[in-house]
Amino acid sequence: MKALNSKKIAAIAVAALEELKAVNIQVLDVTSLTSITDIMIIASGRSNRQVKALADKVQEMIKQAGIPVLGVEGQQDAEWILVDIGDVIVHIMQPATRTYYQLEKLWNVEETQKTKHPYNFFKLSTLYFLLFLIYLASKSPRRKELLQLLGIAFEVVTVEVREQWDGSE
Repeated sequence: MKALNSKKIAAIAVAALEELKAVNIQVLDVTSLTSITDIMIIASGRSNRQVKALADKVQEMIKQAGIPVLGVEGQQDAEWILVDIGDVIVHIMQPATRTYYQLEKLWNVEETQKTKHPYNFFKLSTLYFLLFLIYLASKSPRRKELLQLLGIAFEVVTVEVREQWDGSE
């Protein structure tokens, strides 16, 4: 089977989202912002049940097209589910979560080119994406492998606190 390009993969994912009535579907071409992926799709579901159903439908239709799904994160809480299809990453979020994180602003090419900010936004957006990957790595062995391949050293440490702090120094 001939490999599909990222735009065709994105079209399949969008069709899956539309079929189950996702809200406010945004497709962002991020090729000029990062080398990690080509397209980010951001959509909302009205409840955690719908968010989960949307993620399941995307996976189902992508797999039917013969495309492997590389990973899925966030299914347990279903506030924000990320479906990693390699060249396409699908973010499905509840509206409050989407409003809080504002991924559209972070990854919108036109907005970042218009913004006159003292910091290099392209470097910042890549940094935020890497921080997000590190967050995911703490929960998934596959993300740990990806970060190791990228040359990012990390270790997740949990600390048990036995003393209670009374607020005085």
